[in-house]
Amino acid sequence: MDEFESAVLVSFNPTADAVLRQKASEYCEAVKVNPEGWKFCLEKFLNTKTIEVRFFCLVVVQDTIQYRHDSLPPVDQANLRTALLRYIAEHLPNAQATETPLKNKFAQIVALLFKMEYPHNWPSFFSDILSLLSVGTSSVDIFLRIMSNIDDEIINQDMLRNTQEVARSTEIKDYMREKSIVDVVSAWYQILEMYKTSDVHICKSCLDNIRRYISWIDIGLIANDRFFPLFFSFLNVEDLREYSASCLYELVYKGMPDPVNKLSLVAQLKLTSVFNGLSMNDDPDFLEGVGKVINITGLEIISATKELVAQNNTNAEVMNSAKHMLEEEFMMSLRFMDNDDDNVSQSVYPFINGYLSSVNFLGKFSEITTADVSRQLKSANVTPQVIEQLQALLPIIRKKLTYENDWEDKKDEEEEKFFNDLRKDLVALLKLIMTLSPQLVAQFTLSTLQTVITNLNSATFPTVEVSVYMLLAISEGPASSIKSLESFFGEALVLIANSSILSREKARENFSLIFLGYFDYIRYLPDNPDVLKNVLVSFFDGRSRVCYLFSRMIRSHMTQIQPFLPSILAAVEPFLSPQQNGSITNEDQISIFEALGGLIGGLPRGQQSQYIEPIMSPLINQLDGIVAGKAWDNETPDKPIYTTTIIQILSLAGTISKGFANPAGREESSVWFRKILETSLMLPSLLPDHEEMRLKVLFYMHRMIECLGEGVLQYVLLLIERSLPNCTQKAFYEFVRLLNQLSSRFKETMVPVVDALLPQLTQQFFSYMEQVPKIVTNPPTEGERTVSEFERDIFEVRKQYYSFVGILLNNGMCGVFRSAANVGYLNSVLQCVLQGCREYRDIQSCKSCIIIMRKFAENWIGNVPGFNQFLYEEYVPLIIGEPLGPNFDLNDAGVSLVITEMATSQKTLLTRCGAEFANYLNSIYLPSIGCTPDVSREYVMRLEGSQPKEFRTAFYTFLQSWKKIKKR
Repeated sequence: MDEFESAVLVSFNPTADAVLRQKASEYCEAVKVNPEGWKFCLEKFLNTKTIEVRFFCLVVVQDTIQYRHDSLPPVDQANLRTALLRYIAEHLPNAQATETPLKNKFAQIVALLFKMEYPHNWPSFFSDILSLLSVGTSSVDIFLRIMSNIDDEIINQDMLRNTQEVARSTEIKDYMREKSIVDVVSAWYQILEMYKTSDVHICKSCLDNIRRYISWIDIGLIANDRFFPLFFSFLNVEDLREYSASCLYELVYKGMPDPVNKLSLVAQLKLTSVFNGLSMNDDPDFLEGVGKVINITGLEIISATKELVAQNNTNAEVMNSAKHMLEEEFMMSLRFMDNDDDNVSQSVYPFINGYLSSVNFLGKFSEITTADVSRQLKSANVTPQVIEQLQALLPIIRKKLTYENDWEDKKDEEEEKFFNDLRKDLVALLKLIMTLSPQLVAQFTLSTLQTVITNLNSATFPTVEVSVYMLLAISEGPASSIKSLESFFGEALVLIANSSILSREKARENFSLIFLGYFDYIRYLPDNPDVLKNVLVSFFDGRSRVCYLFSRMIRSHMTQIQPFLPSILAAVEPFLSPQQNGSITNEDQISIFEALGGLIGGLPRGQQSQYIEPIMSPLINQLDGIVAGKAWDNETPDKPIYTTTIIQILSLAGTISKGFANPAGREESSVWFRKILETSLMLPSLLPDHEEMRLKVLFYMHRMIECLGEGVLQYVLLLIERSLPNCTQKAFYEFVRLLNQLSSRFKETMVPVVDALLPQLTQQFFSYMEQVPKIVTNPPTEGERTVSEFERDIFEVRKQYYSFVGILLNNGMCGVFRSAANVGYLNSVLQCVLQGCREYRDIQSCKSCIIIMRKFAENWIGNVPGFNQFLYEEYVPLIIGEPLGPNFDLNDAGVSLVITEMATSQKTLLTRCGAEFANYLNSIYLPSIGCTPDVSREYVMRLEGSQPKEFRTAFYTFLQSWKKIKKR
């Protein structure tokens, strides 16, 4: 072993000494970059037996060809070709089986040299290579490897290539077609014949070669009586059949300019006869490959047929032949669709989908003559034969939609996603069939459902589930098809309602969509009271309680359902008590009460009491009993039974009251809601530390605004007296929100109430503000520091307070701020609002406060002594000077809203104050912030002479310009 070989071995050895390995690598690299190094390596490759050394030598030769080929003298190029051919002839026959990596690298080098020199420098490439096939199996093997690498390196269109490489590829393919491809194909045939029974590996490589080249060579070279028998025979050889199937796929898929020739090729192949004998229990990978051949064959027939029609070339013989081939392909594809392996099924899905999409089109050519074509093109035709095909397909779709019996045990996220995707494809087929024959799909689905219900005791859950899944799937089918299936949906819903299909625990979890079907298709039920009653009661029959969907259905079909109110009440009676002990969730119970409220509240006057009393009386009695006996004294913190019951009673009563917002029904129903309200107002005093209770009382008062109307006002001051003292920020927030609702609803009627409560409300509000003086002017944001829940509550309270002040101003109650009881707080209120005008990081609050101050100005300018001067000194600097500060970012998108309100406020002041305001700006305020007399005059001129929209633009321009000046 010489120094070179030792260096190569050390460089390849990961366990060698690091220093020694570094030196060895440097030595090898020196050989590699040496201009003459490739010659040394080529000679070494031919003579050494060490695989690592030979591989390195090939790498050096490869680099030389790839990067320095054009600089090699012609004689060196010729010597290189000769050496490579000599290796095939003399050395390969003695190569060991373990030298596969060397063979692959050698084939890459030959393909690379081919790319550089064919056809101009090496026109005899193929004759040289083919002449060596007689050497034996080794030369045949390397020939096939070379051809594969030529495809990878030059021809394969899946590889990303630049424009120059594409041109080079085209040049090589053109020359090969003209000079050598016939010989290459002949060699492939001879190889397959010679090795078909003796060397599977050679046959695999040869078939793979053919697959690669079919797409661009003359189709007649492969599509003939020499190759077809070989391909078909290989379908019976386990190790070769997938390769043979891939060749058939490429043959069918090959682009052909004449659709008649494509149809002739398919007819010549007779693939349905070839595949007819295959066992569907065979290897899934092979069946998937065959399925892809069937799939592409069917799609190509459809494409060719449509192309012929587009060319107006509708020869009757050709069209009828295409139709018969499609029918055979379709029936064959059903066998693959029916396979237990989902990948096999999906392999034919595109063709089945394409066939069904083309049925009407293709049906026009049913056993026609050429003279009939133009006439039959004008009419759709779903023939009896197509109906038979669809009848064969529907059971397969049902089977493939069905979960496996052990699906829960085998559940895997990836498998679940795959199956769900498969289901989407199958449902698409189902809907496609509906466009052809909706009644057929309906009959099949109904028959499936009937069979399941008849045999429900022995039916597996997947079987039950798929029967319902199909029903819901077609319920979302094409509108044109759905319209013709009203009686079907009605019959299906009746079947379900009258059955115990939902009795199983799994059914409750998975079949809530059935009730969504009720919601969507109740209008299709037969006009039969007993049927509708069964459907409605099934929502609450102890087996299934899909309360939210029931509530939705009530809202949408109120009139239709109201006659069955007694039956519904009887069905839900077990679920009306607030103490359910887990038999129903609070949310479900809320949905029930909301539905009942809608039904009872929609009854004519005089009919409500008989239905509302049995629901409300138990709630009132239970609430009164708990409160009178202070039952909560006997509960423990971990089991707050009675306070939880009270909270649920208020939730249920407040929810059912939604149905009684109509003034016409208030008198009859209000007595029940008033009783609960009067009792609930005692709770904040009895349970002063129970925040959730206080919040629930406020919730109930919110609901009573709609239910009792102005009758609720008599309770507001009592609520204030008992709820406002010592309430938390959250409760205060809800309290102010309640006042906002009351003020918006009853407007000036609320003046006495607001006037009485405003002092206490204002004091409470400012007591909260004083607790966080450091953050009042700097609202906390995520990411800057930890924001406490307390701080968040404070800022939500402040926003609600701003809203309260604004609502009073917008609803004619501005005077309450200057009443004898409240005038002492006026300055604090105004200062709080002014502070809100500076909160640019809270754009909505800032904007609201600017508007509030403008509303004060509209009401009080000229009417309140000293208020004009207050605005000039306090408000004007906020709407003109404050935006010039560093905290006001003109590039913030939200700031444009604030600028608009500032500009509008200035126009308001000008309108109300007139020349007084213009003179103040011109002579006092604008000069005070550094404006020159010219700038001041121009500003006032634009304010006076511009429309509001024009002034907003001018104001924004002023701010931009002035900020730039201040930066200098």
